[in-house]
Amino acid sequence: HITALCNEITPELLAEVPPQGRDYVMGGIIGSSRKLATRDGRSFIAAEVTDLSGTLEVTVWPDLYERTQDMWVTG
Repeated sequence: HITALCNEITPELLAEVPPQGRDYVMGGIIGSSRKLATRDGRSFIAAEVTDLSGTLEVTVWPDLYERTQDMWVTG
């Protein structure tokens, strides 16, 4: 089910892919996270995901975060 490892998500890759095509399935351990809010008060997070290839900070926008909050626990 995993479509990308942390070390595969590079600025060069993101520059080549249109914004609507930037969905990846990743697996790893949450090292840390920061809970944030949009201007209209909806919660989202910035989380550090670590897998065997490296670490990547990801943004989990409100639509996804609301459905998957239990998955974003440190450790």
